[in-house]
Amino acid sequence: MTEKIYYHDPYMRTCSAQVLEIQHQDGRWNIVCDRTLFYPGGGGQPADRGTIDGKAAEVKMQDGKVVHALEEKPSFSIGDHVQMELDWEHRYDFMQQHTGQHVISGVMHHEHGIGTVSVHLGDDYTAVETDQAEISDEVLFQTVTSSQRIICSNLPVTQQMMHDHDRHVALLRREPQVTGTIRVVGLGDYDMAACGGVHLAAAGEVLLVSCIGTEKIRGRIRTKWKIGNRALRDVREKEQIVQQAGTLLSSPAQQITSAVMKLQEDMKQLQYDLQLQQKRTARFMIDRIMSTGVCENGVSIAAGSVELDTIDIMKHMAGEMPQEGKHLFCCLGLLEHEVRWIIHATVPVPFDEIRRDLFPLIEAKGGGRAPLWQGVGMRPEGAQDFLIQLHQRARGWSKDHEKE
Repeated sequence: MTEKIYYHDPYMRTCSAQVLEIQHQDGRWNIVCDRTLFYPGGGGQPADRGTIDGKAAEVKMQDGKVVHALEEKPSFSIGDHVQMELDWEHRYDFMQQHTGQHVISGVMHHEHGIGTVSVHLGDDYTAVETDQAEISDEVLFQTVTSSQRIICSNLPVTQQMMHDHDRHVALLRREPQVTGTIRVVGLGDYDMAACGGVHLAAAGEVLLVSCIGTEKIRGRIRTKWKIGNRALRDVREKEQIVQQAGTLLSSPAQQITSAVMKLQEDMKQLQYDLQLQQKRTARFMIDRIMSTGVCENGVSIAAGSVELDTIDIMKHMAGEMPQEGKHLFCCLGLLEHEVRWIIHATVPVPFDEIRRDLFPLIEAKGGGRAPLWQGVGMRPEGAQDFLIQLHQRARGWSKDHEKE
């Protein structure tokens, strides 16, 4: 049976172990030793990382054994002693996460009657799913405050083995998920919970907890936390953001919010002014093309092109078209690698004919319905031919309208 060093000495980083089993399975070499540093994962806490004789090992629980999977065929044999080395930064990070989660869950349960349904210790943040449909901001603030008080009191983290029939099991924060012998982790006299994870020696090493948000999942609130060194880094990053924002806004930290609100109002006004100017430009372009048109059989035929810096002008053009009189209007907006087109007609036009015969000239796509059609083409060099042919065909269509 493998000695699980991670339970009785979670701070040990290296050790020597004797190889008991070597099996080749699914392209990997599975190693079982008489002792191990590596936690195989469980209870929301990921497996440890590290090496065996310098080779990276993936650790997992398989058939009740702690298995160390290697990609390469090992150079050692059964009975040999190997050196295990733990990825300590990874281990300590998740010791902080898991212990901090116990502090948070304990506070929410004992002070606010909020139960913990599930836990996920992620690479970026720790998630605690609760049994509540709603949690107020005030309760979250109180949870952070009380959690920090427990951390500062440096309560010892204890572990003991119980049987599921032990009378003390009834005192656990939540009902155990396993039967028989149960490993119970405690925070002094404050909290006890069945847990198979790896924890710090005392709550003080958690350092700091910070709630960074909530979300609703399965009708319940899931809280998100930065814990330990992650929380310290998060605070530092936010301090730098505040400092940079203050510099950019020429504003002290306390006035950044009001400065940003003023900036938003200024931006809204600028956007309004810009749209107004774009509408005026669109009307000007329409009038300019209309002024070059010719009247055929009572129908004004106007087609032209304009150079564009932005497609916004064409978007506004659709809303600025005149509705009175009989006309067929076409504008091609030329960009570097494409052409935006718009056709507006207050008289019937055979758009299917335009699509069939003229679209290929500019590799156009798009559509619409009377009186407006619009789209994009990918061949600006065909714009002139498109306009010439459209004008010629429009003269024929106007004769048809006159007969009608």
